[in-house]
Amino acid sequence: MLKNEFETVFKKHKEKWEKSYTRILEKSSFQNAPRKLKKAMLYSLKAGGKRLRPVIFLESSKITSINENAALGAACAFECLHTYSLIHDDLPSMDNDDFRRGKQTNHKVFGEDTAILAGDALQSSAFELLAMSNFSSRSQIYFAKAAGAAGMVGGQILDCEKDKEQSARLLKKIHNLKTGKLIQAAIVIPFIEKKTNINKIKKIENWALEIGELFQAADDLLDETGDFKKIGKSVGKDKDQNKLTYVSIYGIEKTKNLTNDLSKKLTKEAFDIFPSSKLFQYLPEYIISRVS
Repeated sequence: MLKNEFETVFKKHKEKWEKSYTRILEKSSFQNAPRKLKKAMLYSLKAGGKRLRPVIFLESSKITSINENAALGAACAFECLHTYSLIHDDLPSMDNDDFRRGKQTNHKVFGEDTAILAGDALQSSAFELLAMSNFSSRSQIYFAKAAGAAGMVGGQILDCEKDKEQSARLLKKIHNLKTGKLIQAAIVIPFIEKKTNINKIKKIENWALEIGELFQAADDLLDETGDFKKIGKSVGKDKDQNKLTYVSIYGIEKTKNLTNDLSKKLTKEAFDIFPSSKLFQYLPEYIISRVS
């Protein structure tokens, strides 16, 4: 029952976002971009995917009664930022991937120079769209911190280091920064906008960061055990590149046990933190269902 309600809400948010994001982009400076750059940006934005970040942002916005048009604009900002990170993550100087979401990666289609610039443009578009949606300076700063040196970019550089220590402590830090911070921002920012009690925000922040950790642990398992046809990207690359992952630290079976335990914990907490949200109550189970 909960799964069905989750799927209904998830689909509704996703479809609403899919129908609106190109229209929203065309109201920004994107409309004046050179044709080749627009084509490269849209290639990766339209490649599909779970759309997790805009969906969870829209759910938090629904809970906090954020204006729908503003919420859709900000949700577009999150997906632009996430897509930029994927384009750059796939580059030869980073993870050197040929496929993403079942399609050739951006640099394989448009060249490395255009892919870098498409990522740059999507990043700046994200900040423009959030500002255009009239979100407060506090929320914009929160978004910037999640994206930057103490967030996603900081996690990426730690992940790229060749001789890093193989420790659970560093693993947690990398994934909290690289994956967790943006997911956290997507859930938390609507509550910031509504000036939610600071203690409630702290609870939401902790829960959301662990959702990011759960998502990344599941992703690490998929890289080890997944099927290219199902996940749309190369598998086994983490092991080939000697990446620090949950599987490299704990092994496959223990990682599965850890994800199951964390999912149960986060599900229980979601009923307390988000009593009206079927989406958040089932989200932990949805994340691990990809690898179960």
